[in-house]
Amino acid sequence: MWMPYAAFTTATCSANYKLQEVPVKLLNSLLVLALTASICFGAGWRTDGHGYYPDAKPPTTWSAEDNVAWKVKLPQWSNASPVISGDKVIACADPSTILCLSKSDGSILWQESYEFESFLSEEDRAKARELAPKVKSLEEKTGKLNKQLRELRKIKDEAERKEKEAPIRKELEPLKKELDEAAKYSPPKTHGAMGYSTPTPACDGKSVVVMFGNGIAACHSIDGTKKWAKMIGRPTHKWGHSTSPVIVGQKVIFQVTDVIALDLETGTEAWRVPGKQAFGSVVHAKIDGKDLIVTSEGKVIAAEDGKVLAQDLVKLEYCSPVVVDDVAYFIQAGGKAFRLSGEEGSKPEELWKTEPKKDRYYGSPIIHEGLIYAVTRAGDMSVIDARDGKVLNSTKLKSKGTHYTSPTFAGGYVFVGTEGGDIAVLKAGKELEEVSLNKLEKLRSCPVFEGTRMYLRGLDHLYCIEQQD
Repeated sequence: MWMPYAAFTTATCSANYKLQEVPVKLLNSLLVLALTASICFGAGWRTDGHGYYPDAKPPTTWSAEDNVAWKVKLPQWSNASPVISGDKVIACADPSTILCLSKSDGSILWQESYEFESFLSEEDRAKARELAPKVKSLEEKTGKLNKQLRELRKIKDEAERKEKEAPIRKELEPLKKELDEAAKYSPPKTHGAMGYSTPTPACDGKSVVVMFGNGIAACHSIDGTKKWAKMIGRPTHKWGHSTSPVIVGQKVIFQVTDVIALDLETGTEAWRVPGKQAFGSVVHAKIDGKDLIVTSEGKVIAAEDGKVLAQDLVKLEYCSPVVVDDVAYFIQAGGKAFRLSGEEGSKPEELWKTEPKKDRYYGSPIIHEGLIYAVTRAGDMSVIDARDGKVLNSTKLKSKGTHYTSPTFAGGYVFVGTEGGDIAVLKAGKELEEVSLNKLEKLRSCPVFEGTRMYLRGLDHLYCIEQQD
């Protein structure tokens, strides 16, 4: 895993084992693996997808007045997490703006926007203008007809219900076709809390890649020079698009509906694996010396050529898997763990099943020293034994608001944020001792840690949190 704060060795070795318990030969092997992986991995969502920063030493308390090194107001809100690269911070703003800021003071160095309409031909833009006045009327008509169909569900007699549904469906069919036609010339649908800038950018230190919920992806050099920009697919879910890109060597991997690999320098498609739209981001792992992509759909894909090594392991409804060493953890109300292999034809070994609190898991878990930390949308946090899936503890957090944010681990503490702006800091361990509860502003992104700093993207501002003397 590539980490700018050089914590990758600890992150690779200590997630399931205490360092002092690892044999010297194994430790050396893991260090070599970590050094190799650091060359291949790019920083992105939760830095390497795992939200694990053991060498960081950020403050555990802050407020609008205390321990804020700097803050900067950004053009619009966004759910994308910040990405650190050298002396720069990459961030997003809705609907489709990428920004590069100075890490020293938050000043904006460059920015670029990618509006949906600018990727349409002149003919398509004319068509969009022509259809725009009709769309609202079509949506109102289809809405009323769909409401009538819902009301007919109360009729228990199937024959009677179908008879009454038939004329409504007949009237609805051409209206839906007109809406489908109009949709081609307008941005995909999204939810108000999702917007179009939920995906976090990816960066390998030289190139910055971004994707927006309007289906547009783009690549810039770290100085802002545009390399390429293209529409790579149309998100189909009415709640919007959230999966973030991942850089693996000279490829960047996206999941829109299909999982797609593009050449990092040119944007040329390298391979494509059919799939369905997912909310959880793809995760990069290096197993048996091979770069693999693990998806929330339960696919394992070779990053080199797109060959599917395994599929249908388990489908995560909202969050992403976490891979430590050669084990993939899929944590939700019904979760599983699998031992993976990079060898073609090998079958993943199911290690265990788990049943933490039954609810939605918007946030993805973290793993530290053999313990898995997972939180529901309502703030019920479970501590799960990574060896056997046993739930060791379940605690209701004091933080208020929907837990969209994935937990992160930094310097011995677990940081858990909510949409309302609360961030609980918990001492890592089975007992989940709360150290502090802090608040700045509303947020849906994940904090990122480097050294003594925490970078946090609120809905309005980007913050740099650091102990102030």
